[in-house]
Amino acid sequence: MDHRKLEAALFNGHGIISLRRSIAQLAGRGSSLAPLEPRANAALKGQAFVVEGHEVSVAYFRSGYWPEQFTPKEECWDARERIEVSEAVKCPSAPAQLAGMKKVQQLLCTPVELSRFLEKDKAAWLSTTFGRQVDPSSTSKEAQEAVAEAKACRQSLAIGCSSLSWRDLGI
Repeated sequence: MDHRKLEAALFNGHGIISLRRSIAQLAGRGSSLAPLEPRANAALKGQAFVVEGHEVSVAYFRSGYWPEQFTPKEECWDARERIEVSEAVKCPSAPAQLAGMKKVQQLLCTPVELSRFLEKDKAAWLSTTFGRQVDPSSTSKEAQEAVAEAKACRQSLAIGCSSLSWRDLGI
């Protein structure tokens, strides 16, 4: 409920309107992009994200962390793209939201994916500091072995932490 208090404070203290819309509602006819007035020294022409005639200055996402929340699929992704290309502040931005997804974290724990961002030897070394992450719903041999191992030793599972310095990677 803290967000309701914030909405009231914004309106009562500053006359700022807060709109609550699902991505599906924005996917319909409820949102669009509109050109902003040209600014001095602006390299690109900005676009405002407009919802029901109101320019949106901040898009705060409380959903959109699972693919199922983007239904109808194409229209919802189009709405998210309109938000992303607009001048509105995104919290979180699409890249930040993706980085927080478990599937992305799982992929970044592999040396192959890490080597896209680091030298191969540094990626291999860094991946040794990560705990194994697998998708338990996968039918891969690795996933099935991890599930069986977890079931066999439920009482002894623990979460560990490794201290790592970015200087160790030369970053």
